Amino acid sequence: MSAMPATYVRDPKLIAADMSGETVLMSIDSGQYYGLSGVGSQIWEMLAEPMTLEAVVQKLCATFQIDEAQCRADAETFLKDLVASGLAKVA
Repeated sequence: MSAMPATYVRDPKLIAADMSGETVLMSIDSGQYYGLSGVGSQIWEMLAEPMTLEAVVQKLCATFQIDEAQCRADAETFLKDLVASGLAKVA
């Protein structure tokens, strides 16, 4: 029996604002600021609802003319970085 794919969602305790196309995040707990731009901002918007890596990749590939394998590798790294930084959680 295979495990369910990980579902990612952003940490609801973060404050986010759009600043001229860049998403600026602030952690209420740590006071740290983070900046996301380009595809990172788009992934952040997607994570308003819980999403799997596969769903993120499908949306990105539908939006951009990009290689699916490269998109998956980059998106997986980005999602893991968000989790490691405390900006997103695995639901």
